[in-house]
Amino acid sequence: MKKIGFIGLGLMGKPMARNLLKKGFPLIVYNRTASKTEEFKERGVPVASNPEELAKEADVVITIVTNHEAVEEVLLGSNGAFKGAQPGTVFIDMSTILPRVSIELAEQAKAKGFHFLDAPVSGSTWAAEQGTLAIMVGGDKKVFEENFEIFKAVGEKIVYMGPSGNGSYAKLINNVIGATFAAILGEGICFAEKVGLDISALIEVLSSGAYKSPLIEFKGPKMMKKDYSTQFSLNLMFKDLNYMIETAREKNVPLFLGALTKEIYQAVKNKVNGELDLSLIHI
Repeated sequence: MKKIGFIGLGLMGKPMARNLLKKGFPLIVYNRTASKTEEFKERGVPVASNPEELAKEADVVITIVTNHEAVEEVLLGSNGAFKGAQPGTVFIDMSTILPRVSIELAEQAKAKGFHFLDAPVSGSTWAAEQGTLAIMVGGDKKVFEENFEIFKAVGEKIVYMGPSGNGSYAKLINNVIGATFAAILGEGICFAEKVGLDISALIEVLSSGAYKSPLIEFKGPKMMKKDYSTQFSLNLMFKDLNYMIETAREKNVPLFLGALTKEIYQAVKNKVNGELDLSLIHI
């Protein structure tokens, strides 16, 4: 069984790493904030002092970090994983980053004799915990197929999207749709509160009708209860909206609703703690 080096033990990464352990994959982990590795150290999992050290011990390196700057740092930095990896090492980036950066990293990996897949995930912390994430993968199809069991350990719906960058393109499309849907859901709940509707009854109807979705089922009650505990932060969604707007501009594709949604998130971000859940969008 392939040994996995796992980089990034945040809200999504930590439960994903747990699920890999449950499936029997040997791990070595690294996280910039060392305290987040304690749980794994207690379970006998080796903790690397930097990404370079981690890559020396791993057949497959998985990264799931905040943004493309963080991905580039852990892979290409002074103690980056590319420095420690052996030819044939597979890199799987499950972060949400700019597609052009995914393509550039794949090219740099290939030049060093590595393989690189962009494989961002969809689903909040509950899906990461249950191992039911949706995963969209770009890169060499043969490499994808050879590592399918790794994806199955953390996800339920795994879809090969095509060449390098296509996983990242798909994720940005996924998130701009989700962000826009969350914004209109929040607007609808605000309106319902103003006219005195029973919000729980409204959510029940919305969850059963033609527009039902997991987003209504999970974010609707959080908006109703004003529970802003973080599953997916407002800041991260705003970052992804910026990535989508930038990518659409590069491709000369108009993104009217996406641009408006970004402005709505910006306005909310200006008055709340953006590290809290994106369900804040309804205030």
